[in-house]
Amino acid sequence: MKAEKNRVMQYLCLALSVVIITAVLLLPVGVLQGHADDENGSVKQTSSLPSPGTTDPKEILENIKELEESLKNIADSKTELQSKLDEVLANKDEIESKYLIEKIEADAEIQLIDLRIDVYNDIISKYDVLIGEKQAEIDEINERFNEIYDIFSERLRQSHEEGLPSTLEIFFNSESFIEVLTSIERMNDISEHDKQVMAELEVIEQEKKDEMEALNGYLSDQKAVVESLEAVKTERGAKLQESLDAIDLENKNIDEYIHLLQIADQDEELMNEQLQKAITDYYNNIDKSEQKEYQKTEEYKRAIVQPAIIKEMEEGNIMKGSEYFDDGFKYIWPLSMTFYEPNHITSRFGMRTYVNLSGVQVTSNHKGYDLAVPRGNNIYACRSGTVVAATYNASYGYYVDLLHDDGSVTRYAHSCKLLVTKGEYVLQGETIALVGTTGNSTGYHVHVEVRLNDVPQNPSNFIPMPKRK
Repeated sequence: MKAEKNRVMQYLCLALSVVIITAVLLLPVGVLQGHADDENGSVKQTSSLPSPGTTDPKEILENIKELEESLKNIADSKTELQSKLDEVLANKDEIESKYLIEKIEADAEIQLIDLRIDVYNDIISKYDVLIGEKQAEIDEINERFNEIYDIFSERLRQSHEEGLPSTLEIFFNSESFIEVLTSIERMNDISEHDKQVMAELEVIEQEKKDEMEALNGYLSDQKAVVESLEAVKTERGAKLQESLDAIDLENKNIDEYIHLLQIADQDEELMNEQLQKAITDYYNNIDKSEQKEYQKTEEYKRAIVQPAIIKEMEEGNIMKGSEYFDDGFKYIWPLSMTFYEPNHITSRFGMRTYVNLSGVQVTSNHKGYDLAVPRGNNIYACRSGTVVAATYNASYGYYVDLLHDDGSVTRYAHSCKLLVTKGEYVLQGETIALVGTTGNSTGYHVHVEVRLNDVPQNPSNFIPMPKRK
């Protein structure tokens, strides 16, 4: 359990380190809206954005780079925090499992201890009865002793009057009555009857002493046993508390990570707002020709276009993508969620037979999916990537090829209008073209392909079919 506690403390230390690192990374760009002392000792607000009224595109662009770097630092911190949180949560389950097992064992042992204590308490109560009986016997012996004592006192008084000082000295110099009896017994002037009485009393007195020693021994033994049992019970209680403390510390650790993630989310949100403003400022202060080209950059699209895509996904108009949602898909459905029924797939991957534009029945190897939808509907990028082709082909008609970061390529063909150009960066879920029937096509549809090393793959292995709403 100490090892578990040490591990938890290490996590807490790591969490604090992450906080410090994050703060250091973010402070230069004012994410945390820090303050700085001026030369007069007063406090002024710092900001990562250019001063109001700044219209220099170069200065704004430099600020954009700083904001993007800070966003990346926040994202990295969030990833590390989430990883550690997941690790702590897994450790929490392990600790809780150990705790539950230990608690069950402890409860069972405590029940046995309680039973043993009950038995010993019963034994002790029985000894109390025995002690009571013995005490009554001892009281009776004491009464007989008192009678004898009175007789002997009288005899000693007479002996003293008759000039026998030795008997009185014996009486006053003896430490116990038994010693008195023993000493007097040696005197020749004691009768045989008195000697028998004294012998009997001496036996009884010794018997009483032995019984008391035995009973005291029993009581001492039982007390030791009960104390041992109580110690064991206390130990088990301490172990239970130790487990509870570990769980409590783990929960506090989890709460700390969650709090740090919430702070990171807030910082990220603030940073995105600043970035959007900076990019808008930059866009508004460059030439019209430059604006058109800037709209094609990933920088512009991440800040300006991406929020609209996420909103469409949240509202269920577009399939959720993994680039924005933890439960999203690596490849998303290329059409609106209005068109997701299986009957929209008019031609699947592989060999097929169809009638071409000349009315001739043809058999060919189909390299993708044909999704039949009305003209003019949006075609969405299945994944983010760079446009490597946006052109016309006699077979594919107007089509777009997107190169993705893993080297795969998705193709979208037979469009009536292309909305992107070669070299442009495209986001997952961004509209890249409109459905048409150009090229070798017999009706309005979009032809979708997935290529690896320029070899067409079955799209069903990559693009998930949306579930019915």
